[in-house]
Amino acid sequence: MSNSSDPFPKTTDECTRILKLIILSIESPFSYRRMQAQNLLDQLCERRCKKALKWLNEKYHTHPMPHVRLLARKAREYESKLDR
Repeated sequence: MSNSSDPFPKTTDECTRILKLIILSIESPFSYRRMQAQNLLDQLCERRCKKALKWLNEKYHTHPMPHVRLLARKAREYESKLDR
């Protein structure tokens, strides 16, 4: 279930770059690449990429793979954290 054909949100170049790397990581068949997605998600939060975090949650919260749904849930938590 690849959602990478959806347009990315309008955000900074840095946020878009990290978001694209996350998509590549979670869609990779290699487990070490999928594990990198969490570190990249942390970078989105550090850079306050709220639109990218929201987009990730919206696009991947119903993904068939549990690790991807978990990542989407974490993106939602980070987005909520930035609202405070």
